[in-house]
Amino acid sequence: MSIVLARRPPIWLGGLAACLAGCTARTIPGDTGASLELGPNLIARADFGDGTEDSGFRQECAFPYSCTLADLGGRTVMAFEVHAEDYDHGDRSTKSAELKTFLLTGYDAYQQTREFWAGFRFLVPEGGIAAGDLVILAQQHGERDRSLGERGRNPVSGLAVRDGVLAYSYRGDSRALSLPPGEAEGGFDPRCTTPTSTYTDCGGAELMTLESGQWYRVVLHEVHDYTGGGSIAVDVAEEDATGATLRTSHFARDGVGVSFNDLVGPYWKFGLYKAEAPPTQEVSRVYFDEVRVGVGPGRSLDYEPL
Repeated sequence: MSIVLARRPPIWLGGLAACLAGCTARTIPGDTGASLELGPNLIARADFGDGTEDSGFRQECAFPYSCTLADLGGRTVMAFEVHAEDYDHGDRSTKSAELKTFLLTGYDAYQQTREFWAGFRFLVPEGGIAAGDLVILAQQHGERDRSLGERGRNPVSGLAVRDGVLAYSYRGDSRALSLPPGEAEGGFDPRCTTPTSTYTDCGGAELMTLESGQWYRVVLHEVHDYTGGGSIAVDVAEEDATGATLRTSHFARDGVGVSFNDLVGPYWKFGLYKAEAPPTQEVSRVYFDEVRVGVGPGRSLDYEPL
């Protein structure tokens, strides 16, 4: 597989435009020439090579190399990189290269039982993530209530890689301050097997081992309810060079606490976030394509990459 990095400023992904007011259903061409009918609840989309770099994302890319377009075997994708020489643990911008959805300003009043969807395709190249390094590929964050003195917290949910294993975790807390001033929170646990604070709920699972150079399709579906009535479902599929499915993994739970008791939010991030110590290699890299985010009722098929 040929990999050509395009060392140029990445595309700018615009605002949510009319979607926050309620998009109408539309048909969007896919890479294969087929059409996919996306429902009215799509709020953000990024397909990097087919001319539909749509609305809903902003880039958190501190350096010229952080987020660039790349050619992988004829497919134009987004390359996310973090370099060890620029890493500063006290400065988050040096630890990440990500796309972030704008705060869902059309949904300021945080509602229980709201559905959230995310779908995307990713590839970790040979040597892209060092063994032992913890890298978060996708995460949904609650917007902490700064007016109440709330501190930054682990994400509501996250998809992470460590030692070649892909894992998913979720968190929930019904308190008005899920992490009050002075309360300690440990590091990010990719499976949430040990609570990192006094969260109401915390759980997850290992999904599958990753093979370098392979594409993986992901669909995340979460119904938020911090009192314990929420649900989560994660589907991952590994593809061969032709796009045929090689392996799949499914993880789902009902009756769980998902989300924090916040006034506003949440928002998604996709890309590469080096969560802990500096990377153990000079360059960490991952590729993404066909990122979609939705809020409200939907189907997995609405968000699964083509």
